[in-house]
Amino acid sequence: MPETPQLPGQLQKLVEEWLRKDGASVVARHDGGVTLRHGIEEVGHLHPDGSLHLAFPRALRDALVHAGAVDAHPSMPDSSWVTYRVTGPDQLAGALDLLARAETALHRADDPLRTPSSSSERERAIDRGVEETFPASDPPASGASRTDRT
Repeated sequence: MPETPQLPGQLQKLVEEWLRKDGASVVARHDGGVTLRHGIEEVGHLHPDGSLHLAFPRALRDALVHAGAVDAHPSMPDSSWVTYRVTGPDQLAGALDLLARAETALHRADDPLRTPSSSSERERAIDRGVEETFPASDPPASGASRTDRT
């Protein structure tokens, strides 16, 4: 596994705050950024330019975009993925809040991916989500099991 990169200023602070959570980890990405995980699940990923990408259930994603809190993902504007730009210390609290909301959405009790009726159902859902969610230019971190939440 590649060594976790040292990110500039506020991005490193964001990673350090994330790692204070029980069960939180980071994994180096191919672009010099990091994938932010809780357990084995990807909650989001942070690019070296300060772009924080997160996935939300579609209704919440649409509300956040409409409110101007986040932008649609630049290469997947119709997906459940969003972008939040961390350009300075003023965005740190917003980024942590969005990470917490994404983590909560990820672990919803009624999410069929969290409580599958069979392992094959989960595998099919993961396959669909990965195929629909990640273009070749922005693949999930190696071993990530994050799926689209539409």
